[in-house]
Amino acid sequence: MKTAALYLRVSTDDQTNTNQEIRLLEVVERRGWKIHKIYLDEESGEKRNRPGLNEMLLDAKRGLFDVVLSVKVDRIARSLQDLLEIAGTLGNYNVDLEFSDQDLDITSSQGRLMFQILGAFAEYEREIISERTKAGLRRAKREGKKLGRTKIHGSKVRKVLELKEDGMSIRNIAEKVGISKTQVSRILKTVPKTPS
Repeated sequence: MKTAALYLRVSTDDQTNTNQEIRLLEVVERRGWKIHKIYLDEESGEKRNRPGLNEMLLDAKRGLFDVVLSVKVDRIARSLQDLLEIAGTLGNYNVDLEFSDQDLDITSSQGRLMFQILGAFAEYEREIISERTKAGLRRAKREGKKLGRTKIHGSKVRKVLELKEDGMSIRNIAEKVGISKTQVSRILKTVPKTPS
């Protein structure tokens, strides 16, 4: 029986990894594998240094599982170079890398070629999105639109601080105040703590 490490990644803490987890658990159950651990990251795929990924690679080196299962190539890495480096590192530890929604066997030459092609497409897609975003920002600036983060009014800041003081979670605070979890986190980081 294979032991699997499940790797899930979302780009921001406003997104959920629930769909990825459900999909991977279905695959594990269907194949009769055992789960070692689920590794999570809330980071951009452009970042190579991610806590969940780093821990997963360290555990692979320790021989704690046989296969890493992720939904798609772009969950592991957004650049071809990082993708190949991660796959190579896992290969050195005799750990397979599989994707639930992409049929890739990177132990074969055809699989490695397909792996490289998909990685190149993921990188290309990221660059296209970046170029379109920059073009849109330039156009908006030329049109005189105000860019940047939405200003959170003092009453909401006070409410966030009060709810946090009462021990409420960031997610519940965000729902109660009507702002995103990222905005709540930013408020909690930027407002100086008053000495008790």
